[in-house]
Formats: sequence, structure tokens, C-alpha cells
Amino acid sequence: MQPTAAHVDELAANLRAADRWELMCSGHTDHRKAIADSLGYSTHMATVLIDGRVAAIFGLVPLSLVTGVAAPWLLGTDLVTQNRRALMRVAPAYIAAMARAYPHLINLVHAENEFAVRWLRRAGFTLHAPEPHPSTGHPFHRFEMKA
Repeated sequence: MQPTAAHVDELAANLRAADRWELMCSGHTDHRKAIADSLGYSTHMATVLIDGRVAAIFGLVPLSLVTGVAAPWLLGTDLVTQNRRALMRVAPAYIAAMARAYPHLINLVHAENEFAVRWLRRAGFTLHAPEPHPSTGHPFHRFEMKA
């Protein structure tokens, strides 16, 4: 389902603590604005609903149309961790669609975001050793997948 302003509001109000901290550690203090801005830059995006409530919103921000590089992102509520199997069932189709559009997917994940780090590995992404974020110095893994 395409994200709406109401979805953005619901996600911002109910972000998982780890996602809220990750946004802070990457320099984003206004969570709603960070979500809305990310959607504004994204070519592929969707809201994941569980029982009519926002579990997550994700998107794909093009970094280079010439080389086919894009940054996938996902921010969620506690419904994501409570329903991790459901997320793993739908994720491969979305990741495959992103990889068809952009053969090199790359982004950063906060090193302390253990659920996201494990999920990215299970989803097939390669995670690199943590490095300081260029804006804040907090440790982030670069993760990537090449088609």
C-alpha cells in the first residue's frame, strides 16, 4: 500500500525505540520530517499494515541512475519485531523488485540496532564493519546487496 500522510504520522508517533535512536544517531531530530523527506526522495515505497495498523514504511532512494545504486530504508513500530516472520515472508519480493530497478543497494544501519542488523543479514545483505557516521560519529554498518 502506498504511504499516506496519516501513515507517516502514525509511524512517527510509534517508532521502535531502536529506530528512533538510529535516526537521532544519524542526525535526524525531527522523526516525522525524516520519514516524509525519505518518502519524497524514494522511487519505490510501501506501508506495511498489520491488523490495520502501521508496522513499517520502507522506500528506495536513488543515489545514481547511471550506475544503478540506490539506498533502501525501512522504519518500523514494535509491530515489526512482534511479527518478524510476516516481514520475512513479504520482504524477498520487495527486495527483488528493488534490485531489478537498482542492481546495487547500499545504506547504513546503526550498529546497536540489533534487530535490523540480524534482519538485514537474513534478507541477504552483506554488512561491513562499523564505522563512525560522517555527521555524528556514532557507529554504523554499511550494508549492501549487488544483483
